[in-house]
Amino acid sequence: AARHLLAALLGAFASARPFVHTMDLHLLPKDVANSTGAVCLDGSPPGFYFTKASDPAKADKWVIFFRGGGWCYDEKDCLGRAKTALGSSKDLRKDWMMGGIMNPDQNINPEFAGYNRVLLWYCDGASFSGNRDTPINVNGTKLYFRGHRILDELFGFLRRDFGLET
Repeated sequence: AARHLLAALLGAFASARPFVHTMDLHLLPKDVANSTGAVCLDGSPPGFYFTKASDPAKADKWVIFFRGGGWCYDEKDCLGRAKTALGSSKDLRKDWMMGGIMNPDQNINPEFAGYNRVLLWYCDGASFSGNRDTPINVNGTKLYFRGHRILDELFGFLRRDFGLET
């Protein structure tokens, strides 16, 4: 009886929670990141989380969510950020769970549920706006401010390998 009660409670809890889904991490290939200079603050390749459209009729539709994170405002702040997920892809999870506009449940998200969904990961410290050719050396660590290149290359990657049309 206790097992059935526990199962009923867990079922009620699960049905009351908003549905979320897992998106898979895709990093820009290192050779592309290095040859174009599209790298995170610490020099690691940038990436995004992606889930393919679940509705074949919406395979050409996309929701692209830009992850926020604020700016770093000086060299010391940017050096600290380069050691976190807001400045590096080195320790990113292999998958990410997200709801809201990225939710694939038609009842919760009727407009966008069947679309391709992308979460662009933010790792440049300046809202995808930097385009500095040479890194800045801070206490022996190189910092790259290349957000504009990251954005260009991630959209190119989405077009080439994931079917994003312009």
